[in-house]
Amino acid sequence: MRTRSEQVEVCGGDDVPVSVLKQEGILVAMRTMFTSYWLLIAGGVIIFVIVGLTQQ
Repeated sequence: MRTRSEQVEVCGGDDVPVSVLKQEGILVAMRTMFTSYWLLIAGGVIIFVIVGLTQQ
């Protein structure tokens, strides 16, 4: 993954193509979805374990 400053240098100043911004947005969205997905799974597992322990 490139840093933002490197991307700007490659694109030549402030002239950043829309496709690059779209790609970056999609990547950010995917990353946030992925992390929230794992948080949901972790929360579900924790709740499941707590319920299982209290049921015994």
